[in-house]
Amino acid sequence: MFCNCDKEYDMYKKMLVLLLLLSVSGCPGSPFQLAHMNANQLTSVTDEQLLQALTTQIKPRELMIDEAKRRGWLTDDEIELVKQKKIRIGMSERALRISWGYPSDINRTVGSFGVHKQCVYGTYSGYSSPTYVYVENGKVTSWQD
Repeated sequence: MFCNCDKEYDMYKKMLVLLLLLSVSGCPGSPFQLAHMNANQLTSVTDEQLLQALTTQIKPRELMIDEAKRRGWLTDDEIELVKQKKIRIGMSERALRISWGYPSDINRTVGSFGVHKQCVYGTYSGYSSPTYVYVENGKVTSWQD
């Protein structure tokens, strides 16, 4: 008897990838779906769905950034920074996430002073080191690269 395991394994992988693509791209509220909505449709999207779509860097982002501004998430200064994928001291944590995406790790400290977060962007490799962005009570206070 002959086993054709390689072909079965390849077929299994292809089916799994297809199911994954269908589930992600076809879900209402997925970042992919939101990227194809117009300004009126975006008003019905939840805050979490919009933030997720903005942090995945799907193009076009302009309508979603406008919707984030309409919701009061971004100031005019923050919009310009987000478009350039930059950050500054004093910007909101939401603006940081929209600009740079979700951090690879967050170290959180809660004390009498409030909530302090160390957001780690990138990971250490032989060629680069991570950037640490410090957020206190929802505002960027400093970073270290």
